[in-house]
Formats: sequence, C-alpha cells, structure tokens
Amino acid sequence: MQPYLQEIVVERPSHFEEEFFGIGDTGLVLEILRKKTYSNLIAAFVREIPCNARDANREVGKGDQPIHIKLPWAASPTFEVSDEGLGISRSRMYNVFIKVGRSTKREDGKQTGGFGIGAKTPFAYTNAFTVDTTALEPDGLLWRCVYSMYIDETRQGKLALISREPAKVNKTGTTVIVPILAEDFDVVRTTVKRHLKYWSVPPMITDEKETFSLAQLVESSKTESEFSGKIARFYRDKEAGVLVDEMYYPVNLSLSSFNEATASRYGITETQFLTVKALLNEPLLLAYNNDEMPVAANREQLEYTKTTEKQLIEDYLTFAGNYFAQLDTEYVKRNTSLRASVEFLSATKDSSYSLYKAYTKQ
Repeated sequence: MQPYLQEIVVERPSHFEEEFFGIGDTGLVLEILRKKTYSNLIAAFVREIPCNARDANREVGKGDQPIHIKLPWAASPTFEVSDEGLGISRSRMYNVFIKVGRSTKREDGKQTGGFGIGAKTPFAYTNAFTVDTTALEPDGLLWRCVYSMYIDETRQGKLALISREPAKVNKTGTTVIVPILAEDFDVVRTTVKRHLKYWSVPPMITDEKETFSLAQLVESSKTESEFSGKIARFYRDKEAGVLVDEMYYPVNLSLSSFNEATASRYGITETQFLTVKALLNEPLLLAYNNDEMPVAANREQLEYTKTTEKQLIEDYLTFAGNYFAQLDTEYVKRNTSLRASVEFLSATKDSSYSLYKAYTKQ
C-alpha cells in the first residue's frame, strides 16, 4: 500500500543553523507504538500477520493459494501463520523486518500495509515471538533461519538468531509463531473469523482436531452487484461498511442530521443525505483496492479526511443511482446476481426502497 503522505514544501534562508529531530529513548517509543497504538491488542497481530503472509504469497504469484493459520490449544498454545513466499533473507530481516517504519510495500498499491509497523504487532500482545523462515541467500543456497524477537529490560526490541541451517526441503516461506495465553484461545479464534472472513481466498485453519478452510466457519450469505467498476456486496449479518483489500472497516460519517453545514461540507441535497444514511444501515459493503481508499496507520479504521468522506458519499450515491435505476427494468430479471440482491434486500425490508421514488425524481 502506498501511504497517503502530503507533500511538504519548505522555503527557508540558507544561513539558518539546522538539526534533525531524533529519538532519544527508542524503548519508550517502541512501548508507545506497541501498547498505545492499538485499541485491541489481539486483533492487531491477528489482522496484520495474516495480511503479511497473504502479501508474501502474492509477491511470488501465489495469490490464489491460501495461507495457513494454526489456532492455539492446550497442548500447543501458539498462534502460527505460514506462507509460501520468498522467505525473509538475512539482509531483509536485518534491514527491513526489524526496522520500525521500513517496508518493501510502500511503492506497491496492491499489497496491504506499507507503514513498516505491521510485522511488529505481536509485540502489542507479547514480549517475545518467533519467526521461522527459509529463503534464498546470496550464496545461492536455501537457508532456514529461526529468530527470536523479544523485548529486553530496556523496553527495546531485539532479534536473536536461534539457529541457521541448510534447508532440508526445496521450498521457501515463513512462519510467524506467537505464544497465546489459555484465557485468550477463544478470543483469537473469534478474531480470526471476524477479520479474515471476507477474503476471496480463505486461509486454511488448523485447530486441535482438524484442518479446514475458514470458509467453513463463515456463514454469511452474500450477493454481489457491480457499479461503475466497483463491487457492492450484501451480507445477511447486517454489517455495513467498506472492504479495503477484503479487510472490513466501518464507515463513520457525520450524518446525524441534515443542515446547512452538512450540505456545505459534502455538497449534497437532503434527499441524497437520506439515501446515504439509509444505505449505511443496510448490509452493504463497498469494496476497494488498497490504492483506492486510505486507512489509518494502525489499520483499525479508515483515514478520514474531507477527500475520503466525499469519495465515500459519492460512491454510495453512484451505487444508489445505478441500483435504483435498475430496479424496475428487465435487466434485473436477466441478471442473476443483481436479482438476488434485489430479492434479498426486499426480503429484509430494505429501508432504501422507501427512498427510491424520491431519489429518482430529483
């Protein structure tokens, strides 16, 4: 993902004495990043580590291959995420993985993240985790390295190379292993389902008894409709929001009441306001690619700017216009997915129907 960074232009005389700001206490800064950045410490690594694994698969053209997640249980109390990517070479480990703010994804709008903090999210929950990775090194050989990542007495993060040996299998990839407290086993399981259930390539899950696709845990029924090149999805679980690279985010727009300030801020009429507000109460998810909708650095919510808010409202209205215009046409009868959407929303007494005539009479 390419972070949305505003360009800065500075005009200054050349004779000023200048000095860069720096970090005086890296341990304290890391403590703030890992303990104060996320509102849900378990969700942080359950969301970020699988996304990194999915990106690793995509990087080598295996985006259609599921990642593997092992859930914790009493005899094996760890959460483990495995991919079939390039692995993490020693150079990449020392120069990117353990550096806060460093990322290989920053110029790639197709991959998730890019802020350089996601790989460190296990530290939000625990003081130590393990990375087991096999990668091709400059000597032309595949090496398997096992690293321990831990927080030391000064609150600084450290890496320790536990073992390094020639790979016994001709295959690259990485497994991140996070120890889980027994009291959190069920929470981790629920959180995996909550955050990864919309993936088109569901992860394979291993628990104490079996290995299965996450799709088997997700019972949401969906239909899809395309509008202006975007996909709108309807789910029975009544969850409104957006998907950015198939990760769910709620939509928090200030649409409590219509007034002059609302009209001025968003450039909409009262009927358009009511339409968007109604759609936000429907089981509707608008789907975006990574480079189409900015998210906050902790990836818990969208990055709300005036531009983002206007884009969301414009997309909801574009969807409404296209969708409502098709309700009374023969196209609905011919298009299976759209007909299913109409029938589903009708069955759930979709409140946006009440706005249909008002909207089309504008």
